[in-house]
Amino acid sequence: AIKHVQSSPEKYDTSRISVSGFSSGGTLALVAPMLVPKGSLQAIIAFYPATDLAANPDLRRPPAPDAKPRSTFWTKIFRQGYIGQMDPRDPRISPAYADADLYPDRMMIVTGDHDSSALEAEDFAGRINGERPSARHVLVSRKKGCGHAFDKMAKKEDAVTAKTESYQAAAEMLREVANAA
Repeated sequence: AIKHVQSSPEKYDTSRISVSGFSSGGTLALVAPMLVPKGSLQAIIAFYPATDLAANPDLRRPPAPDAKPRSTFWTKIFRQGYIGQMDPRDPRISPAYADADLYPDRMMIVTGDHDSSALEAEDFAGRINGERPSARHVLVSRKKGCGHAFDKMAKKEDAVTAKTESYQAAAEMLREVANAA
């Protein structure tokens, strides 16, 4: 999709390309900078991504002490289906192993304190920001009482509030991109 937009500058403003995704889509958004020329992306917004598929799922725990960890059985099955025999340390699978210089200066990583992917995603964001902290705007937003896919839970009040706050922050980041170009 990014390459299509880049190949059609008469249709699209190629100076304002940003990507976003949720769960594995968030991981794919974090992989995108490795697949396009450096500087192509102005922002990445990733909701509850997995960033290190080489890490042992048995050791992953959500940050909240009262949270129930995600089933490692299902995590292993999903990982096997996702990567098969590929090297899980390949940065196109696990962005945790990617060159931080590839990433745009504006990023937002949204996690939930009941999600087993939260700490690895937050560590990833910290590493990316740590490369150029004065030049980058990497927002990490951990939502209290929220788990994986919290923004899809229409009946849980904390999740609805967290979704609204997260979507507003994402919209603000995209406005910054629009106004900067």
